[in-house]
Formats: sequence, C-alpha cells, structure tokens
Amino acid sequence: MNKPLLIILIALLIPTFLLAQEEQKPKKHENPEWYRVVHVKFHTGKMGEATKIIKDYYRPVADKLDMDVTTYDLISGEWDRITFFKMPEGMSQFEWETSPASIEWNKELAKQIGSEEKMEEIQAQYQSCILENKVEIVRKKVW
Repeated sequence: MNKPLLIILIALLIPTFLLAQEEQKPKKHENPEWYRVVHVKFHTGKMGEATKIIKDYYRPVADKLDMDVTTYDLISGEWDRITFFKMPEGMSQFEWETSPASIEWNKELAKQIGSEEKMEEIQAQYQSCILENKVEIVRKKVW
C-alpha cells in the first residue's frame, strides 16, 4: 500500500476510533427472561418409556406448579429432545444450594406418585433412559 493512501485511511478512521472511546455506562437487561435448556439423547428404544414417565408424572406436576415448560422432539441432529424451562427467579436461582422450587417440586411429585421411595424409583427409571444430556442457560432475545 502506498504512503498517501495509508495516511488517508488513517485520517478517515481516527474519528471512528474516537467515537468508540466514549464513556461506557453500566446497563442491565430490561425484564430479562432466562431459560434452562436441556438437550437429551435417549438410549435406543427408551424414548417411549421416558415420554410415558414425563406424561404420567412430571408434566402433571409442572402443570400444577404452573411451570413454563416447552418441549421439542427433534427430527434431525444429534439430540432427541430439547426442553426449555423458564427460570422465574432468573439467574438468582443459582444462589440456592437447595431452592424452594426444588423442594416444592419434590414434595408435589412424591405426593402424586404416592411416596418418596416410589418417586426415587421413577426418577431412577427416567434417568436410566438417558444416554446423554446437556444443559445450557439462555436469555430470550427481545427484538
């Protein structure tokens, strides 16, 4: 590149660099919606068993507790199912070692199933259907 052209480019870019140096101010997201996204891959032939457990036990509890849960079964890709769980407490949910929401969920699930022992059996049965899972936290994009 010749020297005069380089000098012209630098002169044109200096105002851009100066604008980028404006003082930044902290800014929070307005009313953010946070979701826990769970990707699940089932063992071969176990998706139906897992779906029955969700339909018979987990979904009724989620509905009773008015949880915002959306599930998608994938047609292509490496995952079988993706579920979005709205986090009403947002990121502050992670401040809990044992959250009130978890306690409420377990109490209602045990009540619906009949006992804590049976609840643990159902949870173990569901977990045995899962080959692999991945959890991510996302913020809903507001355009």
